[in-house]
Amino acid sequence: MTERERVLGLLDGITPGQWSYCPWRFDDWGMVRAEDGHIVALARDGGAMDADSKSAHRANGTDPYEANARLIAAAPDTARRYAEALAEIERLREALKEAQTRANQSIAHERVREDCERKAADATHGGPVRALYKWTADYHKANARSFEWIAEPIRAALASSMSQAAK
Repeated sequence: MTERERVLGLLDGITPGQWSYCPWRFDDWGMVRAEDGHIVALARDGGAMDADSKSAHRANGTDPYEANARLIAAAPDTARRYAEALAEIERLREALKEAQTRANQSIAHERVREDCERKAADATHGGPVRALYKWTADYHKANARSFEWIAEPIRAALASSMSQAAK
């Protein structure tokens, strides 16, 4: 299972829609609601706050659980954006891999072409047909592709050229 699949699995079955921290005027501390108004979560601190701290928050009109509640409210959207980012990263990795493969093929092709041109130039002492045949044969070997469709007529021309030279 990929990280993206795991994250999307976490989102399966959650309360749909946007979640909000204390969207209503008289919501209790740490309340998180769905778009339809249903309570999704009540954030707390695990009992770490004493009675004096709670009294101070009441007096100041602040919510001691606000940070936890805002994090909970943001979780679904954050998880969705994370899954989208993971998908984009995977797409970019594939594109990079393809670009690297193409670049490597291009470099190899260019090296083969240069090598074949050099060999063909060296072989011109045997005549242009011989040079073309040698270049085609070397290119065929280097690229591991079937060039029989062009090599056969060249072989025939070479055989004809050699038989005429022998006469």
